[in-house]
Amino acid sequence: MIDLMARGGKLKEAYELIESMPAAQTEAAWRCLLSACKTHGDLELAERASRNLKELNARNSGDYINLSNLYAEAKRWSDAAMTRREMVDQGLVQTPGYSRVEVKGKMYTFVSQDKRHPQRREVYEMAYQMEWQLRLEGYTPDASQVLLDVEEEEKRRMVAAQSQKLAIAFALLNTSQGSPIRIITNLRMGKDCHTYTALVSTIFEREIMVRDRNRFHCFRHGVCTCGDHW
Repeated sequence: MIDLMARGGKLKEAYELIESMPAAQTEAAWRCLLSACKTHGDLELAERASRNLKELNARNSGDYINLSNLYAEAKRWSDAAMTRREMVDQGLVQTPGYSRVEVKGKMYTFVSQDKRHPQRREVYEMAYQMEWQLRLEGYTPDASQVLLDVEEEEKRRMVAAQSQKLAIAFALLNTSQGSPIRIITNLRMGKDCHTYTALVSTIFEREIMVRDRNRFHCFRHGVCTCGDHW
């Protein structure tokens, strides 16, 4: 019930339900609420959920990352940095994000800002071209989660080089028109990547299947099977 309410955007109701039931005040419940707060951009409730997780002595790097990202979205850079430092002080390590894409029976792995791939020049050029095409369709890159106080255009370049976007660009370069794209990522897909992938599925007329940390997504003609509740 808590999970359904939180994912559906009923964050206040989910919070009140947890508070009203001592037995429900578990790490899993508060983490679910914190994750949903990240999705729906509710910093105030996220801070409350984070405090409760700390009281339970929870040790999960994802809790700190979600809160830090929300601070970054609010341009509270010092709080974002402090939260990351606190995570490190606790001895918690963020698992590097990656995306793997299947092309012609082989798996290729990409990380954010990847410079190792032999086709990196073509992949980056494709990724930037894709972004401009998507912008013509109304897409605006969400650079709010870049945890650096740098110029907006630099943030956009960093967002364009996220691992999932690089994997999609590589697949478009190396697969036949109309063929499906299959991706596995160890991260939970964020709002920006979800919107981006949905638009790519429409503009390039591809079915794109993504297995992220939480669930399976299948994008067809701009619509995802998750119903935008990821």
